[in-house]
Amino acid sequence: MEDSSISRITYRKLQAYREGVNVDDLQLDSPDTLEQVKAQRARIQNELADAEEEIKGTRDRLRNEIVEQLRDILGHVSETEDTSKSQIIALKETLESDLRSDLIADAIGCSSGYPGKFQWQEQTQSVVLPEGVEKRRKNRFSESQKTKIRRRDDHQCIKCSSGSELHVHHIIPIDSGGDNEIQNGATLCKPCHNRLHRWNSGFGEDYSTITEFWTWAEK
Repeated sequence: MEDSSISRITYRKLQAYREGVNVDDLQLDSPDTLEQVKAQRARIQNELADAEEEIKGTRDRLRNEIVEQLRDILGHVSETEDTSKSQIIALKETLESDLRSDLIADAIGCSSGYPGKFQWQEQTQSVVLPEGVEKRRKNRFSESQKTKIRRRDDHQCIKCSSGSELHVHHIIPIDSGGDNEIQNGATLCKPCHNRLHRWNSGFGEDYSTITEFWTWAEK
C-alpha cells in the first residue's frame, strides 16, 4: 500500500515538472495521510452499516407491533371462521383509515395485494369489494395451490412434458361448476393451454369431467 502511495506522489511530481510547476509548491499527501483517509472512510462505512441495521430492526419491530394490534382488533370485531373478505371489511370500517395493504395481509394471512382492492363508499359509509374483482378472485387458484399442483405434475406440462411457459389450468371451469380445489387443477404449457381453451370453446376436442380430461392428457 505504501509503494502505491509513493508511486502516485512520484507521478504527480513528474506531471508538475512537465507543466512547469514548482514541485515545492505542490500539496502532496503523504502515505500516512492517505492511510488515515482510508481508515476514516472505512470507519464511516461501518457506522452507516450499523445505523442501517438498527433502523431495519426498529422498522421490523414496529411492523410486528402493528400487525399484532390489527389481530387483536380482529378478535373483537370479527369471528375466527370469517373469510378474508369479511375480515378486511371489518378492519377497514373499524379503523376508518387507509392502512397499508401488506400490514392487513400479514394480520389476516391473505395475499398482499388483496386488501388494496377494497374501496370506501362515501354514500353508504362502508367498504366494498368491486364485483369484477370478486369474480376474478373466485376464478383463481392461490399461489400455494399453484405451487402444489406444479409440484404434483413434476413442474412440466401434463400433455407434452414441456417445462417452459407453464400455466395452472382449471380442469372444470368455475363457470361450469368447477372449483379451486387442487384436484381440479393441472399444469399445462402455454401452447397446450391455449389449444385446450379453443377446444372448450367448441373448436375441437372436448371433455366434461376430470376423468375425461386426464384421458385426453394421456393420449
